[in-house]
This record gives sequence, C-alpha cells and structure tokens, in this order.
Amino acid sequence: MIGPEMQIRQFVFEIYYSYFNGIEKPLALFQETVDQMLVTMRDQFQINLLPTTITKLETYLKVQSLRLRGKNALTAPLLAPDFKTQQPQLWQPVLSMLTTNYQLLRIPLEVEAEGLLTFLFTESYVPLEIDYLTPDLKNGVSQKTGQFVSKVEHVLMKDEAHSEQAQNILANLAHDLDQIHAKHLTFYTEPTTFIDEQQLTYFAEANPLFHQIILTFTTKQETDLDWRKQASLYYDYMFACIEDIPLEILKDRVYICVDFSQGRLYNQYMKKTVNYFNNLNIEVQTTVDERTDLYLSDFYSSTLTCEQLIWKNPPTILNWQQFGDLVVAIKKGKL
Repeated sequence: MIGPEMQIRQFVFEIYYSYFNGIEKPLALFQETVDQMLVTMRDQFQINLLPTTITKLETYLKVQSLRLRGKNALTAPLLAPDFKTQQPQLWQPVLSMLTTNYQLLRIPLEVEAEGLLTFLFTESYVPLEIDYLTPDLKNGVSQKTGQFVSKVEHVLMKDEAHSEQAQNILANLAHDLDQIHAKHLTFYTEPTTFIDEQQLTYFAEANPLFHQIILTFTTKQETDLDWRKQASLYYDYMFACIEDIPLEILKDRVYICVDFSQGRLYNQYMKKTVNYFNNLNIEVQTTVDERTDLYLSDFYSSTLTCEQLIWKNPPTILNWQQFGDLVVAIKKGKL
C-alpha cells in the first residue's frame, strides 16, 4: 500500500474493525501488549473500558503495532509544538507507554504518541481542546465549526444571539463540533453503523430546524465523502444539536393540552405517555390558551380553533402513530 501513513492506517483499521467486530479479536500476536496498554490508559485517563471502547482502542493499537513492525511510522505532526510542555500530564504517560512497548524497534515515537492522543481526543475518551492541535488543523477545525455555529445563530437566535443563555448554548455546541471536525480531519474511519440514509427521514421530521441547518451547511461544503461518511456526519451534527440546543428555544415547539373526561388519574397517565414524544419538542399543557396547537381529548369542542385529536377509547399503536404524524405536520406549519 502506498500513500500517507495515516490514510493507510485508517484503511487497515476499517477492515479489522468492521470484519472482526463482535466475532473475534484479530492480530492475536499483539494481544498481551495491547492489554497492558489498555490498563495503562484506563488508569491514567479514567477511560471507561466498555466493549465498544475496548474494540476501538485494541484495533487502533494493533494496527499501530503492525505498521511499526514493518518500519512504517507516522511522520506528520498532529499536535501543537508546545503541547508537550503545556500538557505534560497527557503527553508523558502516552510517550512513556509507547517507549516501553516499542523501544526495541528503534523508531522515533513522538508522532506516534501524537497520533494515539489525537485518536483519544476525537473519540471523546479524553477531553479535547482545540488549542491542542497543530495550527493548520486548528484553523481547519475552527473554520468549519465557526460556519456551523453561525448558521445555528442565524436560524435560531436572530434576536437573542448576544444573551448569556445563547452564548452558553453556542459555546457548548462549538466544543462538540470541534471534536467532530477534528475527527473528520484526522482519523475519520469508514462508519459501519448509523449509515442508513432512510433513517434520516425520521430525524428530518422530528427535528426539522436542525435538519435544515445541517442540510444547508453540508450542501455548501466541498466534500468528496462517500454516502456512508456523509450519512454518519449528518448523524454527528444532529446528535450535537439535540444535545446542546434546548428544545424550548426552537420556534417549532408544539403545545398540547391533554383533557380527558375519564378523570385525574387517566389524565396523568396520558400526559406521561405524551411526554414520551418529547423528542418531537412538545410541551404538555393543563389548560387551553393562545399557544395551544393541539387539543387531545375524548370529546370534541366546537369552541376551539386549534387542531383536535379525539380518542373515545384508550389509544392503540395506530392512534399514537396518528398522533406523531399530526405533531410533525403542526411543526412543519410553524416553519
């Protein structure tokens, strides 16, 4: 294989990770060494070694060992020149660990330590600060993050962008976007899950404003990513928005008044059940007011002007599907 060493390792990583995942551990020759390094990193960085984490770290370390045995080392720096002195608590343990395990190969290991640390950063096993990256990487990440944040600010926060709440939201979103873009620009491997484009329809309907922002942003980006990576990146952006942007600030919030004649306990039950759809950005009301978008009851009211959904009997699965479709339709009408 010929090409940049990082790209070769990504390719090899993808093969072992996708084909062996959940079946068996590949490259058993390196297993004992890798097990020791996992313990070191767990103790040093308090990494929670869940099965998916173990699989990813094992695969990365084994591919690293395989390539170093063939005298194929990383040469392109990934971290800032002053990282070693500014973050010794991160740098020294990793360099010492690699030196202990690879010293017989007589290969410079500084860039290998940078590669491993960057992998830990981009997989969120160790917190990432954008200043950790080389100037070129930092600029690339900052540019993409800034463009996305500006789009969010323009669509969602036109009149409140300078408020303290808005600034905190945007700061949290930018931090998660930095991690996404750092991964995209360094060790972004071929995804094997969250690649089904058909499932994007669900998120587009449940979160139309986020979908609009993501679609506009990705369309303007010059990219040669295949459809799998584009779909995976869409999910990354969507989950970041859902995590960091409170639903209550969105203008497509749907207000639902639940009012059944069966009595207080049944009403409480229905309110709790309706709240299971909170991912659709709804707010359950106890009274009807000017904000009410949907009246959910067992009796029709001729005095209301909002949408009404009348269930004479306890709802079935089909009824709840009808409810979700109606909420989505109301949300679309607000945009």
